[in-house]
Amino acid sequence: FFFQAEDGIRDYKVTGVQTCALPIFANFGNGGGVQSLNIPFENLTEAPTDGYTESNNSWYSYTGEAPNGPKHAILPKDGVTLVFKSGEGFYAKVRILSYYVGNPDTSTPEFAAFFTRPEDRHYTFEFAVQTDGSRFFE
Repeated sequence: FFFQAEDGIRDYKVTGVQTCALPIFANFGNGGGVQSLNIPFENLTEAPTDGYTESNNSWYSYTGEAPNGPKHAILPKDGVTLVFKSGEGFYAKVRILSYYVGNPDTSTPEFAAFFTRPEDRHYTFEFAVQTDGSRFFE
């Protein structure tokens, strides 16, 4: 696993919250993958053995022409955790907190307006990595 943050490279063994301006890819061609689980991040204690795919977009809702709130926004779904499996058999769980620079409050008028909305494709996420060969997160 490799996470690059705005403030530099973070060690792959770190658990925490980080802001990242890079897309997240699953290394499916080399035996890795990703899946989305409807389990809150803090409740997910074990990575599944199978069900991994090359990509997954079920972690967010797209608002489109929403009658209320921000239009054309990508908002993370509550209670959804992404689980990644590396080609080496290591596991990570990730909760996407935001798709926008600075993890803004998406309920504000500033976010709802396109001209004041922060730049997108800057993920803020919480993660935990398991590198001891087990599927269990501590």
